[in-house]
Amino acid sequence: MHDEAVRAQPIRWLVSIPTDVFNMLVQQPIAGDFHPMYLPRADSISFEDRNTLGFQRAQSDFYNGQWVWRPGIVLYSAIFETWNSFKWLAPLALIWAFFSGEWFYSVPALMLVVFLAAMSIFGNPAPRLYAPLYPFTPLLIGGLIAALFRRWLK
Repeated sequence: MHDEAVRAQPIRWLVSIPTDVFNMLVQQPIAGDFHPMYLPRADSISFEDRNTLGFQRAQSDFYNGQWVWRPGIVLYSAIFETWNSFKWLAPLALIWAFFSGEWFYSVPALMLVVFLAAMSIFGNPAPRLYAPLYPFTPLLIGGLIAALFRRWLK
């Protein structure tokens, strides 16, 4: 299917590569296919039983009677969008990593770019496929923020 799509519309395929790489880098899945918050929001879960120290049974598309900690789900639902917005610093962090001269950051940056480009060129950029590289993004962002603080404190 991938080869047929490339043969049918090679220009569209080439143009989509940078967009796919960017979306995977900032961990924003393809709109409509996936949502960056994989767990359900608190308002989409019906909670059952007594509330014992915040633990209740949950029913939803994702849960079918498992015990969950309701305050944690509510907090996660409330802060997810704000917390996830920090990933928009990933492109700047990637550029910084290449020019920082620090191998600890430039090696993961190179691995990230190569893998994301390969995912975009040869496959479907589904979150489950590029999830193993998720830790590299916060590592690079943390390095960028630490470098900015070091520079600011001088």
